[in-house]
Amino acid sequence: MKNTTVAAIFIAAMAFELSLKGLVMSVRKLVSVNLTAPKIMVAVNLLGLMYAPLFVVSNFGDDGNCQHNALLFKLNMHAFFICFDLFLLYKTWVVAQKRKSVAILGGLLLMHRTSWACVDCLRSFAFTDDSTGKCLYSQDQLAAVGFLLGDLFVDVFCSATTIYSANKDVDQTSTKMQRLYAVLIADNVIRTVLTLTSNMFLLWFGLYGPLKTDASATSNATLLILPCLTYYTYALALNLEYFWMAVRSNLMRSKYV
Repeated sequence: MKNTTVAAIFIAAMAFELSLKGLVMSVRKLVSVNLTAPKIMVAVNLLGLMYAPLFVVSNFGDDGNCQHNALLFKLNMHAFFICFDLFLLYKTWVVAQKRKSVAILGGLLLMHRTSWACVDCLRSFAFTDDSTGKCLYSQDQLAAVGFLLGDLFVDVFCSATTIYSANKDVDQTSTKMQRLYAVLIADNVIRTVLTLTSNMFLLWFGLYGPLKTDASATSNATLLILPCLTYYTYALALNLEYFWMAVRSNLMRSKYV
């Protein structure tokens, strides 16, 4: 268990660093330009900064506060992923020429994801094992599959909408604005494919993997590693936005069309 614990905390620490850097860059961007995307990124990165400490407390903290610590982490976790979904949907709406239908469908998907977060908080719970005194956790499978499908639906919707918009709205000319729009589409596709891959694996594990920790030292390894890997994947996918911002900025400064 020691190696697993070290690995989980190390991955969480790397994701924490990404969130911290992302928060600094988001605040700087927000100060210079009052746009919606940096505002959402500030919120996601703030929640990301709380993710790692709450994860550590919920898994290695005071066993007397099992359910309290687990619920705090669970609330933060869902808020982090829902805000990230909001960011994905917002970027997709922009790429799709701000179509009303995309906004409505995106809103429905966000409501669906939020409802499963509520179900998860009500049905999943932590408890103290009587024989060992350890804090253990029981994840409700229906809730897990529900909220993972919610994230998956958002990823599929964003990918499909972006690809559709690429075929419909981008022509084959080499004008600077069309090239800029093509970069925006590439940005969105890469981000959604990254999270889609992560969520497909998590859904498979939610259907077939063990969702309840027990007192043995080795059975909880995957349940420790997966939340940290997902946290890192999402923090990376979010803050890749600044790489794409630099690409778009260089394109706008280019003399060539």
